[in-house]
Amino acid sequence: MVRHGVEQGLALTQRRRVAEALVVVAAFYALFVWLRIDQHSVKWFVHLGRRFETAAHTSSKIGPQLGAQSKIGYDGQYYFAIAVDPEHARDYLGFRAGYVYGRPVLPLLAGGLGGGSVRVVPYTLLVIDLIAVLVATLAVGLWLRARGISPWWSAVFGLYPGLASTVFRDLTEPLAFAFVAALVTRVSLGGWRWWDLGLAGIVLGTQPFTEWLIHVFVLHAKPKQVGSVKIDGHRVSGIDAEQTVPLGPGDATSTDKLVIDVTVGVGSVTVR
Repeated sequence: MVRHGVEQGLALTQRRRVAEALVVVAAFYALFVWLRIDQHSVKWFVHLGRRFETAAHTSSKIGPQLGAQSKIGYDGQYYFAIAVDPEHARDYLGFRAGYVYGRPVLPLLAGGLGGGSVRVVPYTLLVIDLIAVLVATLAVGLWLRARGISPWWSAVFGLYPGLASTVFRDLTEPLAFAFVAALVTRVSLGGWRWWDLGLAGIVLGTQPFTEWLIHVFVLHAKPKQVGSVKIDGHRVSGIDAEQTVPLGPGDATSTDKLVIDVTVGVGSVTVR
């Protein structure tokens, strides 16, 4: 009886430590986010660049009117662009389009919750990443508790500078970390339920939608010429390399140009 009471007390203490670690992590992000918004506005997290805003002129939502935080900006600006204008965002992404459109969950969620508004989406991007960090921290804490390790170590994960930097630049990594942490914890705890099967179906069901986004907005986009570089999303059948080198003035196959056509991933770049 006494032993059972001791075990219950230890379990209660461990649960409290999970909550305490989560509160510490939440307090840190709440303070930092409040200070940054107060000093720089919420767009500081998107970190828009002047070069990005003027890369094209096809979107009525993306442009210098947004205001820039630096000359180049950071990757969060690409997810912001997809969230507010998924059709024209590719025009501003250049060769990054395949990579960015291949991570659609964050911008789609942020754009859907924010109604595609350039004023609201910066907040939804930030809130989603903050929730993701807290979910991941909670999952790590539960995993540690199940193994008899102090859940306080989950605070180290939640406050890790590498993770914090991805939150403060509106990147997709917090969602990925949250998914992996939650999955590992769920598998380790056991006790499967029917809703676990439903969740797996949802995850698998998003894959075709991801492929659709890439095909519509990247692979079937019109080829673009940027100086001597041609970006063509249609040429994605493999990895090719074609080089034509001048052989001589009398040779029928001679040419005055070097053509390199390399297809990588979801697009090709042709340099002449």
